[in-house]
Amino acid sequence: MRSSDVPGACLEKTAVRRTAPAGGSVVVQICAAGRRVSDTGGVEVTDPSGNANTNAHLAPGRVLPVGTTIGAPAATIIDIESPEGVVARVYGGASLKILAQSDRSESYADDGGHTSYDVPENRLDFMNVVTKALLAIVKGTDFDVVVGDAQTIVSVERGLVATGRKLTVEIGTKSAPLDCIRIAELVAAGQSRAYANVPEVKTFPDQARAEAFFQQQYQNAVQSGNQTLIDIAAANLQAIHDDKCPVAAAAPAPRSANALPYGVAAAAVLGGFLALDRSGTSRPQGATQAPTATPVPGSTATPTPAPAATSTPAPTPTPTRTPAPTPSPVRTAAPTPSPTPIPTASPRPTTTPTATAMPSYGPVVLTPPSATLAPGIGNAASATFTATQAGYSGPFTATQPVCSPSIGGTATSAVSGNVITVSLAAQLVAIAANCSVTATGGQGKSATATITLVVTVGGTATARPERPRAKSSPLR
Repeated sequence: MRSSDVPGACLEKTAVRRTAPAGGSVVVQICAAGRRVSDTGGVEVTDPSGNANTNAHLAPGRVLPVGTTIGAPAATIIDIESPEGVVARVYGGASLKILAQSDRSESYADDGGHTSYDVPENRLDFMNVVTKALLAIVKGTDFDVVVGDAQTIVSVERGLVATGRKLTVEIGTKSAPLDCIRIAELVAAGQSRAYANVPEVKTFPDQARAEAFFQQQYQNAVQSGNQTLIDIAAANLQAIHDDKCPVAAAAPAPRSANALPYGVAAAAVLGGFLALDRSGTSRPQGATQAPTATPVPGSTATPTPAPAATSTPAPTPTPTRTPAPTPSPVRTAAPTPSPTPIPTASPRPTTTPTATAMPSYGPVVLTPPSATLAPGIGNAASATFTATQAGYSGPFTATQPVCSPSIGGTATSAVSGNVITVSLAAQLVAIAANCSVTATGGQGKSATATITLVVTVGGTATARPERPRAKSSPLR
């Protein structure tokens, strides 16, 4: 929906910003049939305690605390603004829940329908929108989310959005697949992506191949330089390495806007999925590290004014937004509506994304490194190797043996944990045939063992040189 110069027309999200109170969002605009209205009924409102009202009346100026869910009636648009200036638009038939808010992060849940968000730049460390099958992580951007029965569509008008769709991972014959993995990608301005609401399933034959795949995903994220992609890829790889999902963090009780520490919102939204130790990353933690922003009326307590003659002269204030009068929910629009200037927060220093430290494994070692087998023709002989790798407890995988020259029989390998058994049976006589088998452990690291195979005619277990035969006398 575009801005209109007609007084009374529904304004764009960027034109309705005003001072929102701490501890929740405020209703800044309600539209019906493209026109602003002073109030509307038929709104579904569920308060933070879970009390639902399916026919509530809503008017501009109404404060919605953290934990509130609103559902817009048909042919209606409801705009709400957070204390940090995030304007969320709820279209008719959609439902939106305010999950968490702080001076550094915000989280919302789109339970269905069409919602859109205008996020000011340089205000938040991160802002999340969660749907039934998708997580959208943004900073300064303008984007839409449409949640249907079969798919979710993300469309970006300004900025960049990182999406994480759920991926169920099945490894070998394990009965309990990992369901905490997300595959992330970036959606740029002007792009739109559709995602199925049913999680994708990816199957790996063994642990080593799963780790190799997600190790490559992690390296790709590091090369992208996007911290969000790095965080998600690191969490994925850690879960694969540990062969379990992290323990879900309990969602915090709704609190005031400035009381929610950095990182808690992500833990609440993802159930601990991104509750990583961020002490080594470039992003600050805690509300105490928020940048100093230009004061906004209504956001802090104002001392009782003293007479002008005794007051200390204040610096020239930055243009601020005029709060709407409390008794009157509707502001009188000028003939040509224009966006109210937003106070500019102090710029945050430019930082370089920090790759999350991952476990480092040592080289794979096979003991013994080589073996010699000497079976008779058609007889099988086996050699056993033990694989070890510092920092990795297995399981390992092994290739089938390769022999040169060909032994004309069977060559197999079997793995049990970190023990590899190679079995060889030759049908041809081959002196010193060279066979090899390669074992792979964590992070795709591998080692190769060699087997020297000597085959005899008599079927003995060891190789013995053949004696020269005596020449027979010629017949007379």
